[in-house]
Amino acid sequence: MKHAELREVAPDTVFADLAYFSLGADVDSNHAQDAFDRVRMPVTDLRQYPGGFCLDEAGFMLLDAPSVVRHYDNEEAVRRAYYAQTEAIVMQATQAARVVAFDHAIRQDGATRVHADYTDVSGPARARQVLGDASAKLETRRYAIFSLWRPIDGPAEARPLAVAAADSIATDELVPGSAVPEWGLDDAYLIRHSDAHRWFYAPRQAPEEALLMKTYDSATDGRARFAAHAAMLDPDTTNDARPTVSIEARLLALFDD
Repeated sequence: MKHAELREVAPDTVFADLAYFSLGADVDSNHAQDAFDRVRMPVTDLRQYPGGFCLDEAGFMLLDAPSVVRHYDNEEAVRRAYYAQTEAIVMQATQAARVVAFDHAIRQDGATRVHADYTDVSGPARARQVLGDASAKLETRRYAIFSLWRPIDGPAEARPLAVAAADSIATDELVPGSAVPEWGLDDAYLIRHSDAHRWFYAPRQAPEEALLMKTYDSATDGRARFAAHAAMLDPDTTNDARPTVSIEARLLALFDD
């Protein structure tokens, strides 16, 4: 079936090339360009689901959350006002007992390789670093790390963020990889391809919308723990589309359950 015919069958879906870690690649080669295979995958408009998505099942959700900050080059405003807003957003979405925003990154077009931001090693290590002297609390309570992503210079056109439903990715498809500068300072999971993966995005996501992703969860009871994602090239994007400039805030949430 040709590409155009597929679009006629599923008008809410595009077919985008996503860079997966090659099935035959060695883990030590995770920085090498030839260690990744581009696989064409269906990516569905998540707005087609009026009930939305559950963080503990899919690992992500789209929120209507206009930012309190207009000028993101003001570092003080971002760390004071925007961090406080993101903490409130995550607390409301998760019912966490405490949320701490600890980092952010502003990027143009984002990382194109499919990955999840933390591993079973780097997630706890980052949580301990954030809490410092209070990290002993992590031994007796559930905690999770979230990312809140939004475009900040108009709608996401050239490289919108695609995210995979966490419950569609098997544990043996997660490959620990060493830190890659364009993603962050922590070791991340690379993802091997499977046709079972279900991908979603918000076409022309607006700055007033925020995509909340769970990037690590200490709970191992079956709920979503890692939300794999990547910047994708929307095949409907025109040649004059503006680059996608985004801010991604990272937050640690502590739970009483």
